[in-house]
Amino acid sequence: MRIKRSDILDYLIVYWMIAHIFIISWFAYLTQSALVMICLILVRLLVDFKRTMHLSSFYFGIIFSLVYPIWNYMYLGGKTTILALNLIAVFTSTVMLIYMSFICKYKRLFIIDFFKKNKYLFNLYMIINIPILTLQLVGFTTLSGRHPESLNNTFQADLVSGLFGYNGTGLLTMYFCFLILYNVVQYKCRYIKQKQEFVVYNFFLLGIMFFIAANSDNKALFVLMPLFLIAFLVIFRVSFYKNFFQKARALFRYIVKGMSLFSIFIICLQPILGTLDHFKDIVNKLQTGWMKGNVAHGSAERLGMIAYALKNSNIRWSGIGIAKHAWQESKVLGFAHFGISDSGSFLCLGGILFFLLLACFLLSIYRNVFRDKITGNVFFILTIAVLIYTQMMTVMSLTCSWIFMVFTAVMGFESIEKRLTR
Repeated sequence: MRIKRSDILDYLIVYWMIAHIFIISWFAYLTQSALVMICLILVRLLVDFKRTMHLSSFYFGIIFSLVYPIWNYMYLGGKTTILALNLIAVFTSTVMLIYMSFICKYKRLFIIDFFKKNKYLFNLYMIINIPILTLQLVGFTTLSGRHPESLNNTFQADLVSGLFGYNGTGLLTMYFCFLILYNVVQYKCRYIKQKQEFVVYNFFLLGIMFFIAANSDNKALFVLMPLFLIAFLVIFRVSFYKNFFQKARALFRYIVKGMSLFSIFIICLQPILGTLDHFKDIVNKLQTGWMKGNVAHGSAERLGMIAYALKNSNIRWSGIGIAKHAWQESKVLGFAHFGISDSGSFLCLGGILFFLLLACFLLSIYRNVFRDKITGNVFFILTIAVLIYTQMMTVMSLTCSWIFMVFTAVMGFESIEKRLTR
């Protein structure tokens, strides 16, 4: 395959994202990988700065990831070492999302062509992970990767993460969600020749992963996978309509249909996987988190951190200080698992102002990525939902998987647009 000189940096960036998920996360060279990624993307943006300077996401990203955190440090104090670590984490994801908006606006065909051709690469990695996950499920947790910073987690369920790294269940969930949606789009866009075999293969993957999730306490998969699948199918259907009111009516209709089918699916799986029990547990944890705040424990801390920040007038707007604690530091404000999700840690450390800047940044991103406003708004809502569950803006591997999911949607929409213009 002949590579154009203008595409070399783009290939390096995308393949570095893949390498980070496939290899680097397992070896836990996370900071080093983040610095390489920052350098590659900054060079790419500077080489084509005449285009970069026209991206609104570029300016919102600088304000969100650099200007506000530094102002917050000057206003509330803290340690420069903690500020530096927090800045690197947020800045890495920020420049990656800026690059995503850049490539989708100016080099859309490069991304479509890349993801159209690499279905075997993405699927093969998941297939390799299945026997590893099975071994981890029965106790071989040494396969979970290198311990970052000598971390030692005795909770076995957190280590059923395949080759995605130590405590990598979040990345496993995000990557699997991306892969299934990627395969659905490949199928819908008719890039697959053996269609029947491909459908069987994907149902096999879903069955295996839901079984592993049910037996390893990875309940996020039961929420995120159906949420993304319904959202993708709905927005692809809605994109066929040009009138706004037709889009809105179709959106409502397909959401109702999707939720109905999902409910039937969950009820049918109850005898096998206990899906209704998992959802009851999720609802109970959400209620516990909102009511108890920093007294909540485990998964309930996700909503507990949000509730604590919003209900406490002393930290509501500016937080307790971005430079006072790391994003994923334990025992902060009484939370045993502080930083279990970005929404909570952002609100607690940076306040509502920081989160509003994040919202503006994300909206500016999706305005460049998607030509359809409803689709952009749906992806914005999905991103907020992901931030409540995961650490997408502070953990590079999760950002990579999310970017791949957005690229998948772009590939699907391009195929739809071609069909509509015929």
